[in-house]
Amino acid sequence: MAQRSQGGALRGGRIASWQADRGFGFVEPDGGGDRVFVHIHDVQGAWRPQVGARVRFELTHSPKGLKALRVRPVGAARASSTLRAPGMFSLAIALAIWPVLGWAVLRAGWPAAVVGVYAGMSVLLFAMYGFDKRAAQRGGPRTPEVTLQVMAVSGGWPGALLAQQLFRHKTSKQSFRRVFWVMVVVNLVGLWLLFSDEGSVHLRAALSLLLNPR
Repeated sequence: MAQRSQGGALRGGRIASWQADRGFGFVEPDGGGDRVFVHIHDVQGAWRPQVGARVRFELTHSPKGLKALRVRPVGAARASSTLRAPGMFSLAIALAIWPVLGWAVLRAGWPAAVVGVYAGMSVLLFAMYGFDKRAAQRGGPRTPEVTLQVMAVSGGWPGALLAQQLFRHKTSKQSFRRVFWVMVVVNLVGLWLLFSDEGSVHLRAALSLLLNPR
């Protein structure tokens, strides 16, 4: 459904409520009036809304009522968002895995195909996040979350971390984030069990106990 903009004029207000786990809330406009719905997809930059924070936004009429577009922080909220630099940890983890994998292939004798699998899955999952973000903004068919999680545990999580920060997608839904990080840990543990000497010993011991219980 099309949205009807009110000329793109910037308006001011404060975040009246915000549900971080669901990624939406409401803005109370300056001067009073009805509260305006705001979704995380319409918040600009790396900033995350907090109750009471001052914002500027463009007002739009959607089929469900008033909606804020291109929401950005002002004043103290802008300064606070810059200092926190959200997402830096995720970006660091996404970038750090590549030299680790390179070292494992060159020095520890891991198969070079491991790097290829991680690279291919990361590129694919990065693209899937981009398409899903676009679908979310346009009301199109979405990619099931379970598909994104399966792709992550299969080796695509570095690309997912980059996409989450670049597209600002799936960064506020806490239930998704918790499962995602579990998938990252499961993937890394599985990688260690399959290809490291010590991990292989533990894996064989575990399989032996399963196949030959006393």
